[in-house]
Amino acid sequence: MFLKHVLLGVILGLMGISFGWEIKARAQDHWTQKEIQNSAPQGININSYFKVGGVANNSAHLIDTRYGSDQAVYLTNGPEQLGTIWTKDEAAMRLNEDQTASMWMFFDDGRTFSSGDGMAFVMQNDPRGGSASALDENHNPAVGETLGVWGDATGKGLPDAKTIAGRAIQNSWALEFDTYSNKVWESELKEKLKKGQQSFFDEGSLDGVSMVDGNLVKSGVAIAHGSQHIASGYPGKEKTYQIKHHPNFSEIPYATMRHEGVLFNGPNFLSNGRWHHVILSWNHVEKSMSYTFDDKDAETGEDTPENRRTYTKENVDLNEIDPHNSGLIRWGFTGSTGDVSESNLVVFEKVPGLVDVDAKAVLTDTTDNNRVVKPDDSIKAGHQVKLDYDLSYASGWEPWRNVEANIDLPKNLSFTNGVITYANGQTENLSLSDLKGQDIKTKLAHDLYKSINENGKTPKDNQHATLSLNGQAVLPEKAPQTGSTREVASVPATTSKFIGENAVTTATLNGFKVKSVDDPISLHWTGDSVTGNMVVSDGKDVTLTGKVSRLSGLDGIKLHVNLDAKIQMDEKGNFTLKIPSDQLQAKTTQLKVSASDANGINSTNVLEYTITQRLLELSADPDLTFGQCVLTGRSEKIYPKETFNVSVIDTGKSRPGWQLTASLNSDTLMTENEERALDGKLTYVAPATQQGVVVPGLEQWKDLSRQSIVIATSQETKPETKTPNETLIAGDCKGPRGLLLHLNSSAIPGQYSGQITWELKNAL
Repeated sequence: MFLKHVLLGVILGLMGISFGWEIKARAQDHWTQKEIQNSAPQGININSYFKVGGVANNSAHLIDTRYGSDQAVYLTNGPEQLGTIWTKDEAAMRLNEDQTASMWMFFDDGRTFSSGDGMAFVMQNDPRGGSASALDENHNPAVGETLGVWGDATGKGLPDAKTIAGRAIQNSWALEFDTYSNKVWESELKEKLKKGQQSFFDEGSLDGVSMVDGNLVKSGVAIAHGSQHIASGYPGKEKTYQIKHHPNFSEIPYATMRHEGVLFNGPNFLSNGRWHHVILSWNHVEKSMSYTFDDKDAETGEDTPENRRTYTKENVDLNEIDPHNSGLIRWGFTGSTGDVSESNLVVFEKVPGLVDVDAKAVLTDTTDNNRVVKPDDSIKAGHQVKLDYDLSYASGWEPWRNVEANIDLPKNLSFTNGVITYANGQTENLSLSDLKGQDIKTKLAHDLYKSINENGKTPKDNQHATLSLNGQAVLPEKAPQTGSTREVASVPATTSKFIGENAVTTATLNGFKVKSVDDPISLHWTGDSVTGNMVVSDGKDVTLTGKVSRLSGLDGIKLHVNLDAKIQMDEKGNFTLKIPSDQLQAKTTQLKVSASDANGINSTNVLEYTITQRLLELSADPDLTFGQCVLTGRSEKIYPKETFNVSVIDTGKSRPGWQLTASLNSDTLMTENEERALDGKLTYVAPATQQGVVVPGLEQWKDLSRQSIVIATSQETKPETKTPNETLIAGDCKGPRGLLLHLNSSAIPGQYSGQITWELKNAL
């Protein structure tokens, strides 16, 4: 914590326990507020369940992130600030039930020498409710070292322990994240004593990690107590504070704080430019609170067991935090700064009592007696596998609503189908058509909840949902080989995220290996099929060729195709697949081919092929108007009054090709009832190009008089392309391309009309 004045007291800490673990700091010199917001992990909408505290000049405010509005709370972002945020009354935590809270916390980027002062997670039944905060001697909200929750020992003389405790948030338990470390030099201390000043040694309310027999100052050396740390205690309890005197400077009293469960690791393990994951778990039977720090990576969402640290506070004093036995407690965060400031932010994942949810990922080798694949286990290529993501709803006063599954599928597994099964008996197919690489995103059709008895009737619970995918372990067709055997493929761990309106959770599947079998079955495409994709015309069947290989022979090997195809295979393993056109989807069809033998051993790879149905469409405006024209006795060229659009959409591009023709229903335009013909011709002006550039004066003039004229083909240079598959054929109202009315000098005034027939042919 940071001390902003020279005062007459000192808050130090008792000896804590030192833990060491590696924290990888982000390589960043400076974070702007926008960068912090953009780096924030996924959370829930804070405004629905929390309210900014009712203290004067509260610096806490909600902000948006890349995941939506009100996703994070800024507690402090400048000096001399106090920020508080508390759960609304209806979101109070139930002490008679197991509860879990999880959040992401940001403590500044550590770009300066020090950051201050930090944040605190607080559970409280203070009579002030949402207006609770630490107070100074004048009963104003206290900033700086108190973190907005601890008793303030500043003022005109050091107060006693009871007074200090009375200035804290009452009936509370706090978990502090302290980011400020003070250093006191002996020379500085002596100078203050000469002036009759007493110093307030703020050691960040830490447990005196570096204290040696109570000696705070050594000759010429600053003892850096109070490194950044995490610790817990009872802010409003008198026994939390003790008044002592320094053995070498008896005229200087100071106060110590009793803390438990101290976690720390160097000077900047909190304010290091990273988002830190925190979990708090309340066990109502044991009356214990466990807190876990840095168990997940903010960027990947993966578990980080090498960084994970945890502590359990046993036998939490319910008489202290819930003196009236209400069974409920308000919770939230406080944060404060002094002269040294920092950006303190929180993103909430799970709110205690709101919904308590969890997710787990389990991979099973169904070929190997339904063996559960553990970390670094091996699966033989060709074995059938089942991947389950189990979502569970333990408790809550709201259903887990509108859950979206963002699944990161592991590599070297090829999936054929999937299903979502709910505890209420409902099922739905898990579509793999939207699979992008190894990622799939889908929304659950049903919320998860625990039923409530109403009038003696109990609706059927829906506390669980399982997303199951079936497939097989495969090795890439071009995997490295040693002799005739492919090398083992190492598959890294993958983390999937399940995002609801009121809770976010993740499931990490451990890494594993895929290894080849001794006598593998392998597949590959042959001939023109090696491209792996094709475009076909509507109504056309598709024929593909490939080969299946195995060193010991092909006896008992069968091919499996995910479409209803005709299969022919000779004794050498050469096979032909004929896929009828009625098996093809409207746009794109994904074909998968695998093989297996009589013993259930599958091919080590799965052949895939993409078939795209060719889309050929013609679009033309229904009306064309040339407008009025003053005849002068000379030949005239009249362009349309407005732009007239004709375009061709062809997903097959130039192959197999198309041809667009146009014809007028008469020799020329006619008056009504065909009483008189226009002395002139309706023509189509085709621009001439050289190397893709239109050359004025070389246009082609095509007469549409009662004959079918080729207007454009896919083989021609396209005058203009609106999209990669759409070609604009006619559209100019001023030339040099499009329809043109060519009047002769003897044309007679009148209103003339006609009908043009546009015809698009699928032909070279």
